[in-house]
Amino acid sequence: MEQEGFLSMGFLQKAGVNGNILQLFINFMTIRNILEKYNNKEILDKLFLIYPDEIKSKGGYQSVLQRLRKLKQMGSKMVLYPHKFDTYGKYLNIETRYAIDFTRWEEWLGMKIETKTSYLNALCYCLWEMTYHGFSQQPIQRRINKLNKIVKEALNQKDKV
Repeated sequence: MEQEGFLSMGFLQKAGVNGNILQLFINFMTIRNILEKYNNKEILDKLFLIYPDEIKSKGGYQSVLQRLRKLKQMGSKMVLYPHKFDTYGKYLNIETRYAIDFTRWEEWLGMKIETKTSYLNALCYCLWEMTYHGFSQQPIQRRINKLNKIVKEALNQKDKV
C-alpha cells in the first residue's frame, strides 16, 4: 500500500504521547494542502478510477473542486480517517467515530488527515463523502434543515405524550 504520511497518530497514542503534543510534532496534511498538491485533472482521473460510476457526475465534481479551491478554510480539531466507503472523523484521544457528511466544506478543508493510503486516494475518498448529498452546500443545508425539523417534531410529540 502506498504511504505518503508521517508517523501514525494511533501509533503515537498507543506509545502514550499526549494529544496536544501530537498536534505539535506531527505535520498532518489537510484537505487544503492536498488540493494544492494536485491539479483537477489528476484528482478527477484518480476519483473516476476509484469510483467508475461517478464519471456521470464529472461536471458536479469539477464545480466542487473549483469551489473548494476558492473557499476559506476553517480550523478543525477533528482528524479525518478517509476510507473508500467509510470516511469518518475523530477527536484526539476519543474513540468515537463521527459521521461528517453534513460538515461544512470550509471545515473539511482544515481537517487533518490520517491515512494509510496515498493523499490523492484520501482526497478522492473525502470528495465522494462530502458530495454524497449533493454537489453544493445548499442541498446539504436543506437536508440538514429537514432532519432538524424531523427531530424537533419528534421531540415535540414526545413532550405531548
